[in-house]
Amino acid sequence: LQLKRIALLKNSLSQAPLVMNKLRVTIALLLITLCVTTAVAQFLNFNQSQDFKVKTYNTQLSHGDMTYEISVDFPISGPRPLIDSIRTHVFDELFDYESFSGNDDTSMTYKLPPLGTDLTPLLEKAGRKFFQDNLETYSDVPEYTIRNSYQQEIKLIAVTSNYVSFKFDGYYYCGGAHGFPWEFGLSFNCSNGKVITWEDLFTPNGLKILNPMIDYYLRAQYFADEEEGDVDFWCKQSELVDYASFPVLTSKGLTVHFSAYAIGPYAIGMPTCTIPYNVITEFMTPFGKKLTHQK
Repeated sequence: LQLKRIALLKNSLSQAPLVMNKLRVTIALLLITLCVTTAVAQFLNFNQSQDFKVKTYNTQLSHGDMTYEISVDFPISGPRPLIDSIRTHVFDELFDYESFSGNDDTSMTYKLPPLGTDLTPLLEKAGRKFFQDNLETYSDVPEYTIRNSYQQEIKLIAVTSNYVSFKFDGYYYCGGAHGFPWEFGLSFNCSNGKVITWEDLFTPNGLKILNPMIDYYLRAQYFADEEEGDVDFWCKQSELVDYASFPVLTSKGLTVHFSAYAIGPYAIGMPTCTIPYNVITEFMTPFGKKLTHQK
């Protein structure tokens, strides 16, 4: 019996290297699988932004002294959750001028066309309607006195594997000393198409700390030529984020936009500044750091 036990022990010991080799092979295969899976995921994530494409449409129409000008980068391919969201936001903004004419429900006039549809006929239709609406509104004055105009540019400014950013600029004039300008941006989360908000990027305390930073960079960049003390905002420094438009992610940093009259008189324009990511990283949420590739 003792000899049998010794024989079994020797047999077990002789099998140990084989078992260890199999274990090593199994672990190696698991590591290789993990590396390949990660690489594929990164490749797909990278291509998610690379597949995103836009087509630029330029429409310029005139009627008498009235003008209608549109330049828009409109998505034509990419991940559906992303492009569906961007297409909807861009399309709604394209025809927002109707709200100035008292028609707040633009959906009654314009419907988002299927993916791949040429926007040119629709933009030209909108331009002709713009002229018609103005002629009807000011029918009691000579047509040559109507110099109303509408200009808008919607530009793709950043594409990464995590976010896509657009800038919206426009100007609507319907008489008087000056028209109504606007400038803002939107950044979209590539994974689900949602618009990125301040709360997505910063912790509650981070938002508080961000206010004096915005104040500093506005004065250093946008108001760089102004004498110290000449710039006085209408809101408190601690409220700047509340009056800002949506945050805009770019390759250079976080861009902050303020619309006309948001923090000062029309004369100061539409203040904007860009804050480098390395200055604000420690105040960002984990999600915000991931979006901007910060550690």
